[in-house]
Amino acid sequence: TSWDYKFSMISSKKWILVTLLDGSIIAGEFGTKAFASSVDNERDIYIEHIYNIDECGEWRIVDRNDGILIKGEYIKCIEFWNDDIRGEKNE
Repeated sequence: TSWDYKFSMISSKKWILVTLLDGSIIAGEFGTKAFASSVDNERDIYIEHIYNIDECGEWRIVDRNDGILIKGEYIKCIEFWNDDIRGEKNE
């Protein structure tokens, strides 16, 4: 599947926006401690760090977060960015 292909190709940290079916958006870091299930009937994703995006588009890490687990059945789409596009100035 495209899910399996994309996640198997990730070899370095990516920045992701997960849009849920209800329209809410979760911004996060998909790094070395993140995980995406490859089991067909149990798709889910663990994002290791969560970010808020402010009104200027700056990504700010959420204090004291330890990641988020999102069940695949609630995901509408996932967008991916490399470090050089999202930037590293807010860490």
